Amino acid sequence: MPAPVPPLPSPPSEAVVDAPPEQTVSGPGHRLRLTLLMAGASLPIPGAVLIAPVLPQMHDHFADVPGVDVLIPMALTVPSLALALPAPFAGVLVDRLGRKRLLVTATVVYAILGTAPLWLDSLGMLVLAGAVGVLAGAVGAAALVLAARRRGTGAAPEPIRQMAG
Repeated sequence: MPAPVPPLPSPPSEAVVDAPPEQTVSGPGHRLRLTLLMAGASLPIPGAVLIAPVLPQMHDHFADVPGVDVLIPMALTVPSLALALPAPFAGVLVDRLGRKRLLVTATVVYAILGTAPLWLDSLGMLVLAGAVGVLAGAVGAAALVLAARRRGTGAAPEPIRQMAG
């Protein structure tokens, strides 16, 4: 029979003293903030979903461009890759730059650069413009962290803390 495992030591009393006091946040203003944060967190989703239906029209429009059969599918793939590849590092970026600062900066730059396909008529530039998905990922990560922190106590819920390590 294995020996019993000793209990974990309790945290030092200084840690409890330094902890911020619990603060209950509620009301319509809080709900609006959480709704906006969750909308920002879902920002990366429409990128690929909205472009997929127009791929045949894009193919017809750019039929005379060399490599159109490769570039058109890339117009769908590049935004997704730009979102997914840096995703493991998003938490570090959020912690390093600050949640609110990153959220506001990435949202403004995403709004400006996200309109680039309206002005571009080069298929290669349209594909390259899909790299703006990196900003959508940053907005989503910062918004999720801020929403988790606003749940009432100022601390992330237990499952998020466990994932964060």
